[in-house]
Amino acid sequence: AVWIDSPSAFNRNLAPVQSILFTHHHFLGASNQYRQIWNAEVWLHEEDAKHRLVNLFSIDRRFTEDFSHRGIEAYHVGGHTPGFTFYIYRDVLFICDYVFLSASGMQFNPYGPESETRKQAQRIYQIVSDKALKIVCGYNYVANFADWLPGFERLLSVG
Repeated sequence: AVWIDSPSAFNRNLAPVQSILFTHHHFLGASNQYRQIWNAEVWLHEEDAKHRLVNLFSIDRRFTEDFSHRGIEAYHVGGHTPGFTFYIYRDVLFICDYVFLSASGMQFNPYGPESETRKQAQRIYQIVSDKALKIVCGYNYVANFADWLPGFERLLSVG
């Protein structure tokens, strides 16, 4: 089993995983505890691993390029953070908090460099528009890809 990002609170009752792949360093959460009890391998992009916050965490694999791991495709795009990486597993897109959904629509994560986030969103669009995706898992939401994509397209066309 593999997680993408880690719960922020430790819960001993969760099923063990072998790997924890991170979208970026903001979601390291309780990964040290899970790594310790399950010997889980923690993966984070090299650019985010340079952040001073990461000094408090154990990172087993620092990657620099796109990769595949246990059927999960990883795409480094940067933007929101220098090492931001999104993932695709089968027909599911794991975008974390690159974009937020709200009652007024979709917006880029405002906590990061706006121009770089917008620029790298074009690469996200190029990759996901060619995939047969059905579900999007974001920060605090799960959406149908067919409903999510038009909002992402509108977001790209603004500004």
